[in-house]
Amino acid sequence: GMPRRHYRTNAQGDIVSETRSYYDGPAYQGLPFGQLTQGQLHRQEGWVEDKRYVNLTRMAYDAFGNMTGVLDPNGGSRTIQYDPLFHSFPEKETIEVGGGNPDLVIAASYNLGLGVVETNTDVNGNRTAYRYDRFGRLVSVVKPGDSELWPTTTYAYTLSDPLAKLIYHYDSEGTLTTTTNRVTPSAIQTKAREVSGHAGTFDQIQYVDGLGRELAHIQEGDEGFVVNQAVQFNVRGIVRTTGLPYKTSSAEYGAPPVGERVQIETHYDAMGREVVRTNPPDAEGMVTRMTTAYLPLKKTTVDENGIPKTLLFDGQERLREVHETNEGEIYRTRYAYHPLGHLEQVIDAQESVKEMIYDGLGRRTTLKDPDRGLMAYTYDDAGNVTQTVDNKDQTIVYTYDKVNRILTEDFHDGANHHPDIAYHYDKPSPDYPEATQVKGNLGWVEDLSGGAFFSYDARGNTTWSVKWITDEGVSKNYRLGAEYDALGRVVATLYPDGDRVEYRYNQGTLLKQIPGYVDRIEYAPSGQYTHYVYANGITTTYDYDPRNRLRQLTTQSTASPSSVLQTLSYKVDGVGNITHITDQRGVPENAPENATQTFQYDDLSRLTQAEGPGYGRITYQYDKIGNMIFKGSPPHPHPQHIDDPLINLGVMANGGVAGAVGRGLKRPGDPPGPHAVTGTESGLQFAYDDNGNMTQHNKDLYEWNAKDRLIQATTEKGTSEYVYDFRGQRVIKKVQSGGAKENVYYVSKEYEIREGNPVKFIFDGDRRVARIDQNSPSKASMEKLLFYHPDHLGSASVKTNSTGKEVARTEFYPYGRPRNWENSKLLFSYDYNGKELDNETELIYYGARFFQPNLGRFISVDPVIEIPEEQIGGSHLGQSYLYAVGNPLTFIDQDGKRAKHSKRKTHRGKVKDIRNLLKTVQIRNIKDLAETLKEKNRSREDYLPSLNSVLSQIAEDEQFANQELERSIEKLSFIGKVIFKIGGAPNDRIHNLRGHLLYLQESRKFTKQIYRRKEELIQSDYYSEIALLAWRGHRGMGNPFPTTEEEKLEFFTDIILKDVRGNFPSFMAKDFYLSSRSWSLQGRKEVGNLDWFLSEEQRPYNNVGQ
Repeated sequence: GMPRRHYRTNAQGDIVSETRSYYDGPAYQGLPFGQLTQGQLHRQEGWVEDKRYVNLTRMAYDAFGNMTGVLDPNGGSRTIQYDPLFHSFPEKETIEVGGGNPDLVIAASYNLGLGVVETNTDVNGNRTAYRYDRFGRLVSVVKPGDSELWPTTTYAYTLSDPLAKLIYHYDSEGTLTTTTNRVTPSAIQTKAREVSGHAGTFDQIQYVDGLGRELAHIQEGDEGFVVNQAVQFNVRGIVRTTGLPYKTSSAEYGAPPVGERVQIETHYDAMGREVVRTNPPDAEGMVTRMTTAYLPLKKTTVDENGIPKTLLFDGQERLREVHETNEGEIYRTRYAYHPLGHLEQVIDAQESVKEMIYDGLGRRTTLKDPDRGLMAYTYDDAGNVTQTVDNKDQTIVYTYDKVNRILTEDFHDGANHHPDIAYHYDKPSPDYPEATQVKGNLGWVEDLSGGAFFSYDARGNTTWSVKWITDEGVSKNYRLGAEYDALGRVVATLYPDGDRVEYRYNQGTLLKQIPGYVDRIEYAPSGQYTHYVYANGITTTYDYDPRNRLRQLTTQSTASPSSVLQTLSYKVDGVGNITHITDQRGVPENAPENATQTFQYDDLSRLTQAEGPGYGRITYQYDKIGNMIFKGSPPHPHPQHIDDPLINLGVMANGGVAGAVGRGLKRPGDPPGPHAVTGTESGLQFAYDDNGNMTQHNKDLYEWNAKDRLIQATTEKGTSEYVYDFRGQRVIKKVQSGGAKENVYYVSKEYEIREGNPVKFIFDGDRRVARIDQNSPSKASMEKLLFYHPDHLGSASVKTNSTGKEVARTEFYPYGRPRNWENSKLLFSYDYNGKELDNETELIYYGARFFQPNLGRFISVDPVIEIPEEQIGGSHLGQSYLYAVGNPLTFIDQDGKRAKHSKRKTHRGKVKDIRNLLKTVQIRNIKDLAETLKEKNRSREDYLPSLNSVLSQIAEDEQFANQELERSIEKLSFIGKVIFKIGGAPNDRIHNLRGHLLYLQESRKFTKQIYRRKEELIQSDYYSEIALLAWRGHRGMGNPFPTTEEEKLEFFTDIILKDVRGNFPSFMAKDFYLSSRSWSLQGRKEVGNLDWFLSEEQRPYNNVGQ
């Protein structure tokens, strides 16, 4: 009665996936295929291709049915030891590392009465303790470095009964007190320790309604509290309104203050699907809406600018087509899927095709891309990529340890490096034996730039690292350090020259000060900056519209407010595109430094025109797949003409002689792909290698390594060479120009060596704040200390010195070409988007790729191309080169991989949501039914299928489910005897609830059957077990037990739902597990007898309800 073979076929009947299961018999092997005795799964193998199968997983068990060992496909083992009393709690897990390295061991201890984790010990021996109240609710967590007196995190529970107008308060022991004050929703309060051994905490409160739905999340702010999110539900239980963040003086739940009720309102159709989303009014009071209309397998949205977009789906709800409208024309992008559900083909709006091929385990073995060419992938049995071969026939070989961590990367490129990158785990390097907490972590790595060494604290934070750089016979180590508080926030950075920079935070965990560099930072409730006060007396203020979109940015001297360095006002359209930027400094209208501009977009929000009195007008045009096909200004002598040949590129050709339409796989020697610019009307010519990397830009030549990283550029200004580390980040830049030579070493983003001298940078998250060339500001001269003042894109438009005097200013055309550049000596000062412009190549380095601002595109293919699923959703997502999806005023590309909205992130400490924290202490073989109800938000009528979803996975195939139902009746007699009224297997196979769950999960077919048999379920063994939980709480309130079947169902659902609403303590599923284990060990009495559960024999367990 157990599934032995599970397979899928395509429309032609060919097998595309197959899994074989082996049961019982020898550990890790099982009996011969098709045989079984008890139905205990010991091995599964999967089909890869042809006649090749691999072991997917292999298991061993103890006499109690616990899984004691697991072998992964490569033979890596994990062994699990259980408690000696109940044989159900995993107390120790040993992970084999191999290679002569010691095993990794994780341990846990339990409160056996409550069935919860009390301590866990990581591989380095660090112990985390968990404390609970008498109801099994988590009340504190003590991580390494904290104590029981000053725990890392504490939780307090307040439960509300709105009908009785009572509020139940529980202390850390679970002792109950009640009040009759104004009733508020039930709440969980979290206090997270800020500094170990000190009283200060960061406080949060989550308010929930009776169905466990979060109503509001309120957290401590710098002044008072911040309501991060507040929602209201409609009568169907769906979110109707979502309030934007606002400040409040109290943490109590209530309506927003007058003027703070800014919310998004959503309306739904009869099927609960969103049909209208109404935004808050903008700065001018205009209300915008997004609407959605549905037809079978079709959805059409109309955005806030009135532009429609249609999505077509197949019967499995997979997106098959996207129809986008632009200037009255439809752009159609299509998708096809592998029978296993993986994206198999993308056909863009100009009929170019990208294809993916998968093996029987769903692993992509081949990528056929019109821009990148052919990529082939080889895997080991565990699914690790062991080899890649690209379109240039370049091979990279990877190796792994038994924990499937990468060990080496070897580029078969002819260079004398074997391997090119080597990783070392679990122990410190002999060069730095003082490194700590290295087990389970990367100890050190060797790469082409030299290497890096790491040390950690007991919580896994990197406390120091050493960057080892080797170049031209020179080898030097640079040590960087970091200090953390109890929240995991960096409170100090230590530089290789011994300098130390501190970071201080406000009550809301946001950065408030960097002494010596930033005096004060203030925030809006949304976490966006409102005031940024630099240590040199310069302040930047920010103002936002009701939708939290930037509308004003002003940078001026604190001492002399009339000294305005920057004041920009912004206007945006309904979807957030910036349409106007007004420079309010009062500079002459036609002055080059005038930042006033207006912008126009097409229906896909791609920039089509930029115009400013300080420079003129630029027009852009794009084709259906996002290629820029025209860039230029009006012809001379038009007053808006721009006298710059790199602005007036004219028509831009893409794809070479093969063009940009109807392209397929690019084979070696084929013309560049459909997204590659190959020439301009102005005379520029471009060439590419077979991987889609630009190799020539007129007379400029580029060379690339096996990982498609630019390693050499030859221009009229000289030759540049680049070396990268194991993360793919540039570490060495060597520029040879004439007889002059300059080497730059990028030790970290905070520390560089230029011209032999250290250059340090101060950061606020990703925001570059200052550059210093001396050990501290007190020693720095006017020229040696530089402050950056970014615009909305993070571009350093203005720079000031230590006294607040402006020393550099840069204005940019769209896409980043400088148009007004004052003080050219600061070329390396990270201007556009805060990224470095290499003067020798006029390329901007973004991390994963180099960007050519004159072309508005990158010069190599987007590495995200290897993740096809990232490209589902529209024509712009398959663009391999275009920057910021054609909208450089609204989006930025932070790392050269993905365009993101330019809304700046603020530097917040690490504070986990309580729900995530609670998940860390769940035991994997225990299900908390009440928590499941909270998460699923079920009504009474939906409760039973919700309960069943805890016990059984939904059948993948209805026919399979029905077959398995018939085969499983005998084995599942413990539930079948009552539900289906048939006899069956001996009781000695039903030795604990864990076995019950395992049987149900393995069967995978009861969902629909139990859904249809509610009345019979009432009498089932399982109902009796669950009813015990409800009865304990119910009887503790002095209530009689129901008698009829209907009353039982009513009682059963009501009592659980009341528990979820907070009227009763949350009963742990582990508790009734212990009950069932008790009866199973005491003669294995009949489960179906509810009276037995309520008898004197169960008295030891009844105190839970009290």
